Amino acid sequence: MSDTRIESLCNYCAKIPLDPAVLDSLPEQSAFWSLGPGARVKQSLCPFCRLVESVFFADQRFGGNDWTTRVLSDVGDVVVEWYRDVGPSRRGAFTVELAEQHYICFGDAASSVVGSTTATQLHCYVRETLAPEIDLDRIDAWISTCSKEHAATCCPSFPPGSSSDSPIENPADSPQVRLYRLIDVGRNCLVERRTFCKYAALSYVWGAVPNFRLTTANMSALCQEGALERLHHKLPRTVKDAMALVRRLGLQYLWVDALCLLQNDPADINAGVGFMDEIYESSWLTIVAACGHDANAGLPGVREGSRQASELTVQVKPGLFLGIHTDMDLLLDSSVYSTRAWTLQEQLLSRRALFFVDDRIFFRCRLAQHSETCMDDPRPAALHGPSVHSTSGELAHSIHMTRPIEDYSTMLLYYTQRALSDQNDVLRAMTGIMHRFTDKFAWSFLQGLPRTAAFEGFLIFRSNLTVLRRRPNFPSYSWAGWAGGVVLDAVIDESQLDKFFASKTWIDWHEYDGNVTSPVHPGGAESWYGHCTNGMDMLQAVTKRVHTKNSLQRLAKKTLPRAPVALQPGDSRVFRQPSRQSYPLLRFWTMSVFFDIDMATMDVFLASASITTRESQDCGRVWLDGFEDMPFFSSSGPFEFILLSERGGASYNAMLLEWDGDQVVAERRGIGYIHKHSLQLSHRPGPVWKEILLG
Repeated sequence: MSDTRIESLCNYCAKIPLDPAVLDSLPEQSAFWSLGPGARVKQSLCPFCRLVESVFFADQRFGGNDWTTRVLSDVGDVVVEWYRDVGPSRRGAFTVELAEQHYICFGDAASSVVGSTTATQLHCYVRETLAPEIDLDRIDAWISTCSKEHAATCCPSFPPGSSSDSPIENPADSPQVRLYRLIDVGRNCLVERRTFCKYAALSYVWGAVPNFRLTTANMSALCQEGALERLHHKLPRTVKDAMALVRRLGLQYLWVDALCLLQNDPADINAGVGFMDEIYESSWLTIVAACGHDANAGLPGVREGSRQASELTVQVKPGLFLGIHTDMDLLLDSSVYSTRAWTLQEQLLSRRALFFVDDRIFFRCRLAQHSETCMDDPRPAALHGPSVHSTSGELAHSIHMTRPIEDYSTMLLYYTQRALSDQNDVLRAMTGIMHRFTDKFAWSFLQGLPRTAAFEGFLIFRSNLTVLRRRPNFPSYSWAGWAGGVVLDAVIDESQLDKFFASKTWIDWHEYDGNVTSPVHPGGAESWYGHCTNGMDMLQAVTKRVHTKNSLQRLAKKTLPRAPVALQPGDSRVFRQPSRQSYPLLRFWTMSVFFDIDMATMDVFLASASITTRESQDCGRVWLDGFEDMPFFSSSGPFEFILLSERGGASYNAMLLEWDGDQVVAERRGIGYIHKHSLQLSHRPGPVWKEILLG
């Protein structure tokens, strides 16, 4: 019988040493084996080949990399690799080329067959089955270990003389403590507190299901003991499951947005949004409900009958089990939860969270990660960090803010791909994250753009594999003014800022509210352009780089804003809405040039086309904003571009403009680059130095 099972491995797979000790003793960190054509693997009855087929199926199901996801039968040569330091907790796993985010791992029972050694204890970790109900003792152990070993990083801070177990009321030395509401899961009602205490927070997707909400009319009734028990039938399943889980974990309080913020009181909503970062960052645990597509999906495994038991491994040799483990971040990337804008800051700001995704649970804090499908790592102080090869993994790294400019741009890359029910929430849903950057780096923000020395880099964004649409009530110069995913093409490395200002740019950015003009950067122009003693020096530097017959020296005085522009409140030229406060305009001087856009070269899916000179020569490329909606692009041209900064050594970053009817205020209509040598071939009036008011 034993020989028959061994023979069930095909000739290809029989060559793979399915023994953790042998694999661990290999001289290299990795090894690989060919399984032949994908069509052969697909037809094979070999149990290891079946696992490989399941890996390709999982890659199709969870998206994987859209550019590399392949059908198994189309693969010319299937390659399996062993790595000692990949997989859950980097404990070793097989990967399949073209589907590397899914791991084939040894089951925890393998040590009984190959012997209990250091290698098998490390490499044999996938559990045989997934129980129908979650293991509360194990969750408690994860939280306890985090509290003991990562307290400084992962536990909420409490003022002197208080503790998480002994909340204090309105401490005199902590006047910042604000009033907030919580669900008391023991008394089944709402409470209003000004205390430091343990509580859990729920992060979930509302969806289209009816969701009972706190209002000014029912708040008093909901503060009565037992009120939520009487309303049990009206609460969505996810909220009810979260309340049950919090009780079973021994906590008393739970924060849920729908029940803890007055949904019909704009002042209360605004206040709540204003300290959303504190809510999630100060929670003892965040419960992330990423299963399903709405608030009725529930938390699988919390209620009896809410999930089925399942086998996690298959037997490939007598007593030897292997299973497939998919990284949590890949599962999360494929969830509806990760398509919603509001959930991004909730996920990132939480110090530790329990994730319910794909009918299983994961635990992640700032320093470690665990899965209920795997045995915990026996190594002391082992770090179980997120994968950097997935969206959620990149985001989890970015919240550490070790490289703030790059980290904020990463957050914008993924945030702008997410959906908003109310487009006016585009900045509100990022408020908590912006607060974190303000607290740590003293940043302030202008319409979602950090007022830092790298301000200009955040203006140079383009569509990310989509077509942008204009978002009303926000300026066109900010990513917030456009619906759709954006990528920042010119984020300036912190270490290169001095070089950038010394040789790449010339613009002195100001903001203008219709009355007052002030530098965008809090330190003013001096802190940005300290290498230049006056405007003449800057213009002389620009003259050397802008190849034009025009003499710019005589325009040296035109580096700072001119006299106030006559803009009245409600003037459409500042894009002011009668019911909303207007956004500031950007005010600056730079070079203006006119070129054509060759619509025959248009990529309609990316809204990108070639820029051409008056002699129809290709001289750059532009990504058009609002291409599908705006009549501006039906014009025959030429079109006005302004130069923003150098891009490499041979071209300039350039912005396409459309002016209002009075030629006073412009809006951005695209971003791109123009080759330096082409400026001489621009349309009349040729390169012109002018002041821009950009809305």
